[in-house]
Amino acid sequence: MPLSRFSDDFIWGLATDCYQVEGSPLTDGAGPSIWHTFADAPGKIERGETGDVSCDQYNRYREDIELMRNLGLGAYRFHIACPRVLPEGTGAVNEPWVFAWLGYGVGFHAPGRAEPGAALAAGHNVLRAHGECVGRFREIVPSGAIGTTLSVLSCMPDSDGDANRVASDRTAAFSNYWFSDPICSGSYPDARYEEFGDAVPAISEEERAIITGPIDFIGLNYYTRKVVPTTMTASWRAVRWPVRDRLQRWASRSTRRRCTRFCMSSRIDTACRST
Repeated sequence: MPLSRFSDDFIWGLATDCYQVEGSPLTDGAGPSIWHTFADAPGKIERGETGDVSCDQYNRYREDIELMRNLGLGAYRFHIACPRVLPEGTGAVNEPWVFAWLGYGVGFHAPGRAEPGAALAAGHNVLRAHGECVGRFREIVPSGAIGTTLSVLSCMPDSDGDANRVASDRTAAFSNYWFSDPICSGSYPDARYEEFGDAVPAISEEERAIITGPIDFIGLNYYTRKVVPTTMTASWRAVRWPVRDRLQRWASRSTRRRCTRFCMSSRIDTACRST
């Protein structure tokens, strides 16, 4: 088997996300985030752990930057907790599928609501916010580049058979194309309507024009594959996430093909950032 090599222009970097690493969540006038509230609720997080200290990046960021320099990293993607900037308001969204579905649809993440209708509404509002942000950015920084970051899964059936393949394809559409399809084509994927019917928010012509504003790139956060059973009643198990390079390539190429088909006339590239 030939050894795979990264191209010479590949940029090695790392990524963090506010509550995961910052610590000091309420320092200097910051308001509580949904994760701060969620982690403080009894029984929500194993062993009652919180992000009150975490990696303490809020106080040790200079040391962290020096460590990155010593590692020779070429990029660092980070997210400042929105309640530090807008203590009583709203702000940016990272990985919309994760927060909208896991937070509102099944309740595994903050704010811990298991209400599919609320998840659909949250996702729809995120798409509108994305489009409004892109339009405003173009006005302020005409020569700048702006895009979005989506979390994707490589889905495969747990066994052979048409029913298993159909279940795997529907899960891929549900997980991977909920946000990319509206951004690229102005419509939700068919699997969304098959699953939720009339509960799926309608996209008006005005909203479609906002949501499909041209973007310059789509970043992909790829973590692991998902083996999909025919029935979705299987219990959740402890996370075991092997790194599989073949699936990393699949996640990037699958999204690239779908978005390119929709956006041949748009200014869009896809960039894979596997974590």
